[in-house]
Amino acid sequence: MCQFQVLLVIIVCFFRRPHPAFASLSFVPLEAKVPCGDGSPAGIYESGRSERMTSKKHVLLFDDGGYCDTEELCKQKLRNDVFHLSSRPFPETIQGRTILSDDPSENPSMFDFHKWMVPYCSQDMYVGNGNGRIGGLVRAGSLHVLAVLDHIRNSTREIDELVVVGVSAGTMAVLNHIDQIRKLARDRGVKSLKVVLDSSMFFDKYDDINLEA
Repeated sequence: MCQFQVLLVIIVCFFRRPHPAFASLSFVPLEAKVPCGDGSPAGIYESGRSERMTSKKHVLLFDDGGYCDTEELCKQKLRNDVFHLSSRPFPETIQGRTILSDDPSENPSMFDFHKWMVPYCSQDMYVGNGNGRIGGLVRAGSLHVLAVLDHIRNSTREIDELVVVGVSAGTMAVLNHIDQIRKLARDRGVKSLKVVLDSSMFFDKYDDINLEA
């Protein structure tokens, strides 16, 4: 039977360009062709694919990056923080740090896990359904989450342990799609599912988030 745990903790997660001493994570555009805010293809970073087929321990991180809900704010984000609205500047590979690291001294608990990292590029708290726009920018964060879960389901055979982490805006990806995450766990025979919510206490924003735009 799957063991399900929710943990509220503070974890600082960063990533950097690859170092030859460590395995890197590679960017994979999603087959579902979900758009980032500017229409470029959303995707996911993952560690070595050969490792994916043999490892039964996986960690999935939904990244952070704020949010915008007016045309002025979104255009400002596009100018000053394009990484969170477009995949065009994404490097092909990154080196994971902290919980995404392969270094046992930096990541003693999960250094040997297969790693997935979802770069946040919609500025909608991962809840947009793709039907609305602000200043010409697409709001399709929820579709991105669903496409990621489908990608992992189609790319794996069996998972014993799954850790799903949401950081700041990424916590909304986890909270609003927990049923789909649990279905993925059931489909892949997960014995232990852990959910980590880092910096999720911003409930005053719920009423302000424009789900239609």
